[in-house]
Amino acid sequence: MISDSNWKELNERLKFASRITITTHIHPDGDGLGSELALYYYLKYLGKDVNILNISSTPSIYKFLDKENVINTYSDDYFLKSSDMLIALDVSKYERIKKIAKDAKENKITIVSIDHHPKHTQNLFSQEIIDISANSTGYLIYQFIKKFNPKFIDKKIALFLYCALVTDTGYFHYDNSNPEAHKMASELVKTGIKPSEIYENLYEQKSLACVKLLGHILQNLQVEYGGKVVWFIITQDILKEYNVKIEEIEGFCDVVRSIKNLKVCVIIKEMKNGKISVNLRSKDNVKINGIAHRFGGGGHPYASGIKFDKPLEKVIQLVIKAIGEVL
Repeated sequence: MISDSNWKELNERLKFASRITITTHIHPDGDGLGSELALYYYLKYLGKDVNILNISSTPSIYKFLDKENVINTYSDDYFLKSSDMLIALDVSKYERIKKIAKDAKENKITIVSIDHHPKHTQNLFSQEIIDISANSTGYLIYQFIKKFNPKFIDKKIALFLYCALVTDTGYFHYDNSNPEAHKMASELVKTGIKPSEIYENLYEQKSLACVKLLGHILQNLQVEYGGKVVWFIITQDILKEYNVKIEEIEGFCDVVRSIKNLKVCVIIKEMKNGKISVNLRSKDNVKINGIAHRFGGGGHPYASGIKFDKPLEKVIQLVIKAIGEVL
């Protein structure tokens, strides 16, 4: 749990900052984007000059959140270099904001991290507000706003916070769906947001091509360790064949996780730059973040990721063997 002194320190920093940049990690998810937008409008309500700058573009699944187009993709932005403060949300490693981190450091900008991932000692943030027991970074933003200006949690901000919450709790079926998550959801729904509409935007907008790709994936699942581990590969060739963007495959693992007696689901993705991205998802108290850390990745005990600059077959061998050791 975040101490009052941490929140008060952040609140004081904000009082003396007039120009603020907000960012989240490369390849942003619902928690990072929802947290950004909630904090952005909160700071606008406070009269701050604020901007959202991300290294990666917003995945199409989340564009319904940014109807006013306030999220920008970073190149070499004057706004950042003239900012008093950079707030990095849902960023477990300093390096996950890429050039933004480099430019902020070079321009001696105060950098604050608000996150719910385990802390990494190589971080160089001016202030770190980390609570690994929190169900999402959105929950931390919710707690911060509620502590100092609860009246600002209106229908607009509630939408962003609710999206952050439900995407990181798997719409309340992951292990982090604690009582605080349900209490937060209840209070946000009272603002007038429609959970059914949010669910439809997040999970019921897949193209026919994407569903056909899912069928291909399910037909070609690889099974290890007596059915305890299931993995699949998504190559650039497969994406081209089905005319699907890699960001559209979000949610595929949730289908695979429904398999009885499954412990770990592994998604292996070939990126455009030739590198291999591996996502690990587990259940039944099988902790896989140690595997991610072993190969330079990170994440939560039951949801982690790794990036490899190795041949595909070598990655498969290393990861499947490491999972077997954990099991």
